[in-house]
Amino acid sequence: MKEFDAMACVVLALHAHSSDLQRYVRARVAPSDVDDVLQFAALRAIEKAYSLQDPDRVLHWLYRLHSNVASDVGRKRASEQRLLEAMTVEAQSAASAPPPQCGCSITPARKLKAK
Repeated sequence: MKEFDAMACVVLALHAHSSDLQRYVRARVAPSDVDDVLQFAALRAIEKAYSLQDPDRVLHWLYRLHSNVASDVGRKRASEQRLLEAMTVEAQSAASAPPPQCGCSITPARKLKAK
């Protein structure tokens, strides 16, 4: 029986199914995130190729991996958006608030003699 080369199997599947994987990712993320998801997923697939045990499951494994990376990127973008919105609200409230009064000159001013 020939030994299973998981890395070669993953690399071949990534090349052979690149168009299908790209379509799959395009349906799940914003157009600006497609390339990032594809690159992160390919990198993760290569890094985790050793965990693949069954060559007949490589395509299913790649789709699941791409789905997970798409979800990760979506969560990251949503988190960044919430942070940006919170910072915008904070900046707007800081800009509309009156400037803080400095009390450091009040005490010395009270010690001055009236003329």
